[in-house]
Amino acid sequence: MSRSSAPPPKPRPAKMEAVALGAAFREAVALKRVTMPVVENRVTAVIGPSGCGKSTFIRCLNRMHEVVPGATRTGEVLLDGESIYGPEVDPVSVRRRVGMVFQKPNPFPDMSVRDNVLSGLRLNGIRPANADSVVDESHGEGGLLEYPQYTRPLEFRGARVPDVLAGGNHSKIRAFRDAERLERTRARRPDLLARRGGDPDAGGES
Repeated sequence: MSRSSAPPPKPRPAKMEAVALGAAFREAVALKRVTMPVVENRVTAVIGPSGCGKSTFIRCLNRMHEVVPGATRTGEVLLDGESIYGPEVDPVSVRRRVGMVFQKPNPFPDMSVRDNVLSGLRLNGIRPANADSVVDESHGEGGLLEYPQYTRPLEFRGARVPDVLAGGNHSKIRAFRDAERLERTRARRPDLLARRGGDPDAGGES
């Protein structure tokens, strides 16, 4: 008897695909007819030496290449089988679906840090009920808000760094930060405590 073998798994369809993609900056050609699928829920790495066109290729995937003066493109990029470069496609809608994380922060230069943080919501027509909470909140361990951050000097504009943080006792610092995280979450986001099963200091809840 011959041993039966399972059929090979079918190839997964591409979520996004570059088809004969080319890109240039005026006379300087950066990409030549690149064809490459990007499969959903898998990591795809683009690796190569400096200046080989990696960043240009990635910028073409969410139509950021075209905002560079003198930039041109040939070929297609398909998202769910549809061209993102179609005449009826809004580039902003593409960038909402295909995001980029840059090596360095790229805040809007004419906006404050606060307005930069809120810009993603505002550009999408979302008005948060508590803008201060959106700006200040940062989630830490265990689903609680992050503890407040202090920097040198020890006193600045009337605010002083708590003595426990300047003492160097790591166990006391840890306990202080845990208490600050709990207090901040209790005051600003009690819903997060509810998700964890309740406030650990309230009537024996855990």
